[in-house]
Amino acid sequence: MKRAAAVLMLALLVGCQPQGEPSRGLAVVVDVIDGDTLTVDTAEGERVRVRMLGIDAPEEAKDGTPAECGASEAKEALAALVDDRQVGLTADSRSDVEDRYGRRLAYVDVDGLDVGAALIQAGWAAAWHPRSAVEPERGPSYQKAQKRAQAAGSGLWSTCPTVGR
Repeated sequence: MKRAAAVLMLALLVGCQPQGEPSRGLAVVVDVIDGDTLTVDTAEGERVRVRMLGIDAPEEAKDGTPAECGASEAKEALAALVDDRQVGLTADSRSDVEDRYGRRLAYVDVDGLDVGAALIQAGWAAAWHPRSAVEPERGPSYQKAQKRAQAAGSGLWSTCPTVGR
C-alpha cells in the first residue's frame, strides 16, 4: 500500500512540473507550398511538411478548385522570408503536434522574426485556429496584428473583395 501511494505521489509530482520552453528545432526550407505551408529538411535529416500555427493564408488552386484571392501573393511573401533559409520550428503547448493531414504544426521564425506575425502584419495571412481547437499561445498577438493590417488595408485586406475568415 505504501509503495502504491509513493508511486501515485511521484506521478502527481511529475505531472505538476512546470512546462518548460516549447519544443524547438532547426530546419532548412526546401519548398514553399502556399502561404502557410512549407517543406523542410530537419537537423535530424527528416523531410517534413509544416503547417504554420496560428495563421491561415489563401489556398492555391487544387483539384479543380480555383486559387483564392491573394494566394500567389501570400505564397510569394512566405517564400521571400524563408525560401532556402534555416528556420526555427517551435511547437505550441496548446496545439497538436500534427494536423489531420500529417503536417507538423509549428511556429516558424527566421533570424528572430516570427514569420506568421510578419505575414499577418503584411496582410497576406489572417490569425486563425480551428474552431475545434484551443486558441494557440500566440493567438492574441496575432489577432492584434490582424486588426492593424485590416485598419491599414494591407495585403488581402485591400486587394480581395472578401476574405473568407
